Amino acid sequence: MRIKRIKISDYILLEDRSQYDFLIRYADMFNKPENVLKLPPVEEMPFGFVKETQSEIMQGITLGREIWNIVDVIVGIGLILSIWVSRKKAQR
Repeated sequence: MRIKRIKISDYILLEDRSQYDFLIRYADMFNKPENVLKLPPVEEMPFGFVKETQSEIMQGITLGREIWNIVDVIVGIGLILSIWVSRKKAQR
């Protein structure tokens, strides 16, 4: 069975949706979700963490915020390296 990847708007306009309906109905049998990150179920997570995550998702996680997080990590690594290098120089 050969089926094209189509947009939902194209699916709605199809006269015969039977092949796509079949795939939609039975796709979950072949595409079982896998917990690759080994995260615990949401029911077992602390309530505060779940609410904060839900709030961030609802508000949208901005790209700028993520860039600042990356910058913070880079600056932290640079600080650790500079301390390490200065200690090596002081030992000489």
